[in-house]
Parts: sequence; C-alpha cells; structure tokens
Amino acid sequence: MNEHPLLFALTPARPGRIPCPWTWGRISLLLIFMALWGALILFRLGQLMLFPREKLVRAVQQDSWVAGEVPAPRGCILDRDGRPLAWSTRHFALYWQVPADAVLAREEFAVLRQYVRPESGVTEERVAAAAGTRLLVRLDLSARELDGAGRLRGSLAGLELRGYSVRHRTADPALAAIVGTVRLESGREIGESGLEKEQDEKLNGTSGQFRVMVGRDGKWIRESWQKTAEIRPGYDVYLPIRPGQPMVASAAPATRH
Repeated sequence: MNEHPLLFALTPARPGRIPCPWTWGRISLLLIFMALWGALILFRLGQLMLFPREKLVRAVQQDSWVAGEVPAPRGCILDRDGRPLAWSTRHFALYWQVPADAVLAREEFAVLRQYVRPESGVTEERVAAAAGTRLLVRLDLSARELDGAGRLRGSLAGLELRGYSVRHRTADPALAAIVGTVRLESGREIGESGLEKEQDEKLNGTSGQFRVMVGRDGKWIRESWQKTAEIRPGYDVYLPIRPGQPMVASAAPATRH
C-alpha cells in the first residue's frame, strides 16, 4: 500500500525500512520557512504595538508638515444703539511662485485663470518674464475665487494665500478722532490711537492655528489638514453716545464679537 511521504517521514522507521533523505530535506526547509514567517509576523505585531501607525508616519514625514495661522477678527466699536463706528473686513491675496520652466508656467497659468481672475497687469507675457519668482496674481479674492484657490493648492505647487484686514471708520470727523486708528503688524491690526489703542486688548482676539502636510512636489495634501487651535474673535466695544450728543471718550463694557 502506498503511504504519503510526509506521514512516512514523521513515522518511526520500522525494521527493514530506511527513510528517504530527500524527504527529510524538504521537511527541514518547510519548517525553517514557517519559523521565519512566524518571526516576521511577531516582529510586525510588536512594531505596531510599540509604534502606532500615526507615530510612524509622523516620524518619517515630520519635515513635511507646515503650520499656519488664521488671524482672529478684531472687534467692532459701536455707538449705544449698535451702529458701527469702526469695523474690519477680511480680505485675501493670492501669490504664486512661477515655475522656472516657461512651458510649465504657461500651462499652470492657464489652469489658474479658470479659477481666479488675475489683476489687469498679470498676463502671459508678465508670467513668462516672472519665471522663477513670486508673483501677485490677485490682491482681493472674491469668495468664489478664494474657494477655487484653496482647491487648487492640492494640484498646483507654489500658491500662497495671504489674509489681511481693512479697518473702516465712521465718516463723522469728531467720532473718528475718538475712535482712533490702527496699524498692521504681521498681518494683525494693532490699536495706534484713541479707543483703538485704549481698548486694544479687548478688541484683539486669539488667532487660530492649523497644520497641513505638503508633498514632495510642494502641493498641499488636503486630507491631512488639521486644526490645532480655535479662533477666538475680539470683543465689541460700545461708546455710550448717540449721533448728535456730546462726545465722550469712555467706553462701555465689551461683548464678544
């Protein structure tokens, strides 16, 4: 009767029978392979237990993360009826690091123009002349253009969105003198005179923070965007006056914007 070679090899030899040497060789190779495979599995399990995937990715790609800041809205200065005497509007400008290759620069500019209307002086000829340099594409993006530029950052390298604020004041000269002025410092509005300076700590909020991973090609990986700190808007400050009343410089308690 024919017996299976593996069963024969693992069965003690009976008198008069000699195990085949080639059978023992195959069994030894199989056992060694299984031992190595098991060791590899145990190593990977231990690696995942000691170093979670997120930590491994962070360790490998820690230089690929970039941090950013979103300035908090400055509070308003209002009269006693809630009419604004000073308020801010938020705007965004789009800058582009033009590729050094002229052909690539034209191709990317053609894509960019589908989402953002460039300033009047930004033409194909200007782009070609600005190859390898940073170019202001649009000073004040509309909401639609801002959304388009944000999505383009995942497909075009070298795009930079810069936010800035514009502070507006009442047209009444006497009230405007009490309200005061601000100056821009690192993208933030800082009180320079009047109530803007006196109530600067209340009017200023706390900027939000974020981080995002950038690929080797310099493009944002949108799925990696993470908010690391919340934005806290500044407080509104009320002047206890109505138009036509005598001017007073004291301000009422502030409320969150």
